[in-house]
Amino acid sequence: MPSRRSLLAASGTAAATAIAGCSALTGPEGSAANVAEHRDLRPEDGSVVARTTAERIGCPRGDVEVRNVAYELPDGDLQTATVIEVRPGARGCDDSDWRHAGTDVTQAWSQSIPGTDTVVTGSETNVRYADTDDPEVYLQNTGNSESGEWQVRRASDDGDVRERYAFRSTYAGAAVEAGDELAAVTVEVPFSTGGLLGGDSETVTLSETLVYGEREE
Repeated sequence: MPSRRSLLAASGTAAATAIAGCSALTGPEGSAANVAEHRDLRPEDGSVVARTTAERIGCPRGDVEVRNVAYELPDGDLQTATVIEVRPGARGCDDSDWRHAGTDVTQAWSQSIPGTDTVVTGSETNVRYADTDDPEVYLQNTGNSESGEWQVRRASDDGDVRERYAFRSTYAGAAVEAGDELAAVTVEVPFSTGGLLGGDSETVTLSETLVYGEREE
């Protein structure tokens, strides 16, 4: 089935990057962390009940691919997992110096599902806090009972690397059926390029809605 998708590219948005010389343990956008690229957040015993994909592909800025999957667990709880693959232009495009500054992710669970007051009961990510003077990124988790929400910012100007970010939130058990909207997922990836006049910047935004029973391949 077709997904409910919007793809927005907002030019002129300043990309946030860590400021050289800031403390490695408390950066301007959160706390020191490293990316465990291959950490798998799929549940061992969950059934896939919804799936969507989205992408923005193009040089010279780079590529962003997003995969969202909703799982139903044996106890009735629901989980949404979001995987973001970023390949900046500096890594995948000829004569490009575009880099990515990190990512912002929100998994906003639907308030229309009956029988739920407090919804989000836990969250996980492959971006792990680290007690180190040389972090890869800074992580800020601003989620609450209604959404999983994270902000990741590269700790230096190393945004020319390919990166895989993964996030998961768990939603308390609720009676759902085919066609119910489970969660709206929004991913933002800021890109920027340097230059004598300050360079350019652009934020790619991908928004998807996970619907129970829609399992787009």
